[in-house]
Amino acid sequence: MEVATPKKSVKVPLAQTLSGTSLSSFADGALLAHSTMLSEGTIVDGDGGERVYAGSTMISVRLRGAEEELLDTGPLSDEQLMGAVRRSIGFRVRLLRMARAEAERRCAPLLLREMRTEPVFRVEGGMLFVDIDVECPLAAPWNGEDDARRGTP
Repeated sequence: MEVATPKKSVKVPLAQTLSGTSLSSFADGALLAHSTMLSEGTIVDGDGGERVYAGSTMISVRLRGAEEELLDTGPLSDEQLMGAVRRSIGFRVRLLRMARAEAERRCAPLLLREMRTEPVFRVEGGMLFVDIDVECPLAAPWNGEDDARRGTP
């Protein structure tokens, strides 16, 4: 019986090149580990007379710190990093989930319906700044009675 020898661990690359540079699947979580979030918002009257949460969430990511931990190749320019971040669907989804969670926290106990967002990315001095404008119409507050009538635990 042949036993495989232990393999040396390697750093996970921040970016991979397929048809352009994009974030590797591991990098989005690692980048967000180096992030800070600032949020503001309030409930206002919408265009159709409905109540909506309108706010903004800014996420700042220290790219150069994450790059040192992850990168096993040469450093990327700010333009390459910006392009990789913009093309990463996983990173974008995580950012939008963070913005949604913050909006829900600010509106509790009211529930939110669909979220309309407008993320704006910019890289400056080794930092990635993502501004996410959020608008969510309010739904009726959940009281658990509908689930009790259906027999849902």
